[in-house]
Amino acid sequence: MERATLKQPAPMPLEPYQLAFSLLLLNPVAALVSAGNYLGGTLTAFDRGELSLPFMLAFLGTFAASALALVVLHRWGHDLPLRRTAWVSFFALAAGGGALAAGALATNAPLLLGASAVLSAVGTAALLYCWLTVCSAFPLKTALLWVAACLCLASVMSLAVLTTSDARIMMATTAFSPCVAAAVLLASRGARRNETRCETAARRKDQSEPLGAFLGGTWPIFVGALLCLFLLGLMWTEPEQALEFAHSAGITQGTFIGFIVAAVAIAAVAALYPNEKNLRAVCFSFAPIVITLPLAACILTVDPSGIVGYLLGGLTGIACSFFASLSFSIVLESEANWRVSLPTTWGCCGIAACLALATGIVVNQTIDPSQTMSVTLALFVAYLVALATRAVRSNVRTSAAQQTEGPVDIRQEECERIVRTCGLSPREAEVLALLARGRSSTYIAQELYVSPETVKVHIKHIYEKTGVHSRQELLDLFE
Repeated sequence: MERATLKQPAPMPLEPYQLAFSLLLLNPVAALVSAGNYLGGTLTAFDRGELSLPFMLAFLGTFAASALALVVLHRWGHDLPLRRTAWVSFFALAAGGGALAAGALATNAPLLLGASAVLSAVGTAALLYCWLTVCSAFPLKTALLWVAACLCLASVMSLAVLTTSDARIMMATTAFSPCVAAAVLLASRGARRNETRCETAARRKDQSEPLGAFLGGTWPIFVGALLCLFLLGLMWTEPEQALEFAHSAGITQGTFIGFIVAAVAIAAVAALYPNEKNLRAVCFSFAPIVITLPLAACILTVDPSGIVGYLLGGLTGIACSFFASLSFSIVLESEANWRVSLPTTWGCCGIAACLALATGIVVNQTIDPSQTMSVTLALFVAYLVALATRAVRSNVRTSAAQQTEGPVDIRQEECERIVRTCGLSPREAEVLALLARGRSSTYIAQELYVSPETVKVHIKHIYEKTGVHSRQELLDLFE
């Protein structure tokens, strides 16, 4: 039998506007999650430090409500067009930034800062959705490189602003950086060219893959990210004097340095691993190690000043950057490889992230520091136990399959050739590798934490892209 003709896909190019858009957007996002000290120090410089906690909680509550509205609208069949959403985010962020600047100077600060929190949250949620929609065609390897690079550059920008010790510059970048990001998106010709593709992708419904199966295969990363956000909430400090600026605290600067170090390391790992399945496995294997790093900030009872503050902040930043990069990358590939719609994935993740960060802030304000340590240790131990249980179950299932099906030839090089030449998605590549080893559809579904119906859909797509009509013809490609 002649070998089937393999089709060469057209790669999706990276465009310059995406870099500027991502950099300007992720800069204030990184600032807001840096234990809140960046924002708190800025407001304290204008004698508004007592309003930093209400501002943060109002922002998180509105952001979660916006994410929930996105999920509900999608479920009702009302998807958000890219450009209209970008315009909404632009006006909301411009108004929110103006209210934040006015609230720092005017006498009726509580009202203005409350309005700023609500408008900024709505605008940020809409703009993040636009960013994910624009970049949703990236596979895991490209998405991981892209997110890590953008997070690294955004953290460098935030750290540079932080070290200026100028509250006016900090206020300006926090208030208007996302607004400029929305303007970049609206003005870009590349965004207009991709609008049809993005809106078509956004209109896809959850077809055969339930959200539960998606979370079942990716929960170690998402839960790790939520634990890091909870810990950042526990690190919240409410400054009372102008001398307690965030930019004078080593732990905040160390957090940004940790963001940069982890982002560079993740980008290097993603660039060095040619096989996407191996890349996913390597990233997941680091989760138990990385999650232990921020524990030092809770366990060590030391004075967080000087080099100690930088070290504690750096360990926390490394963990946060690791899980944030992987979480964003998984969300970007959720629609293409997991068949879960982007609005659903992003909305659920946004709600969970806000709840985790807000819970950490509230716990920090309501319970004794000694109890905080106990709660944190219990959560991290439970996470590690869950990871160990998952690994044991996976090993048992793999051993049972090897005993029943016997040794097989993986034919890894041939699989990689077919993936490259036929343009298979990362999920389809995983299914192809298991098919080449003689695995059944039921085994593949259990191994990849998906439903059997989804496996059948992936197999159908593999047949179409490789030009075969049966499993035997597919196996003939390896001869």
